[in-house]
Amino acid sequence: MNIDQIGKTLIHWSGFQENIGRSFMMNEDALKYPLADFLFNQGGATIDNVHLEHVHPKFPSRRIDLVVKESGGHFNSSFEFKLATKYTRTNAEKQRIFDDLMRLFFLAEGSRGSKFFIIIGKTIHFMRDFQQFPNTEQAYYQEWFSFTAGEQKVISLRGAKAQEYTDVYQDFSKRYLQDLPESITTECKFITGFGLSHVPYMVGIWTVT
Repeated sequence: MNIDQIGKTLIHWSGFQENIGRSFMMNEDALKYPLADFLFNQGGATIDNVHLEHVHPKFPSRRIDLVVKESGGHFNSSFEFKLATKYTRTNAEKQRIFDDLMRLFFLAEGSRGSKFFIIIGKTIHFMRDFQQFPNTEQAYYQEWFSFTAGEQKVISLRGAKAQEYTDVYQDFSKRYLQDLPESITTECKFITGFGLSHVPYMVGIWTVT
């Protein structure tokens, strides 16, 4: 699976939606469809092994945004999506993003393949509200994500630097009735380059292990 091609596809698709005046229709549910289309047309997947809103095997009340299955039923790749908006800085969105990371992590116990977290947003929201660059306050998400392709972040879940992280971790554990591991690791696989020319949307893709 070519992650660079996936990232570029999502950039072009989201930029096209912007250019034809459909950005008001952008939401998290919509983000699954350009990836599914890419997998059918360029990724060698068939309609039988790409599943949208697949039930999580460990948390049956939750669903995974997109799953690619092998012929034997094992997960080949799993994806969770988020849309970066002005609300991404809020505590509620911080919790939702962490929940996605943990649900992806816990897939590892019963499945093969890679687990991907993808976030897409207008450049202003991606940089200001998610990446938080230029850094006008604490860059919250830099504790969880590197913004340099190929770099990893090891997230310590039992030795958080600040209470605002500890609260998020404990909230997941309480709601999911699940003990947390010592740590999880994210690795930046793709991130939109930002140059002098305006980029309407930015995309970041990380694996979770």
